Amino acid sequence: MIKKLANITKTTQHGQNIENKIKTFYIGLLTKFLFSCLIDADRIDSAFPNKKNEEYLVPWDIAIERLEKNLEKLQSNRPIDKIRRKISA
Repeated sequence: MIKKLANITKTTQHGQNIENKIKTFYIGLLTKFLFSCLIDADRIDSAFPNKKNEEYLVPWDIAIERLEKNLEKLQSNRPIDKIRRKISA
């Protein structure tokens, strides 16, 4: 992964020249992503300081069931919504 991240600073990718603005944008996105991960981890750890991760994680089958119930509540007004429902079914 570190090797792939090093590609961000290269001047060419896939045979094309990469402008400094684009490289700066990529580095900014990566930085935002890493900070977001750090903040999420800190919030979870702060919310449950005396529990192990396994104690507050929702089992996958329950999480999927909750997601499906919430998706069913959404209305399908546009044609694209009906297509998305068909794909997800």
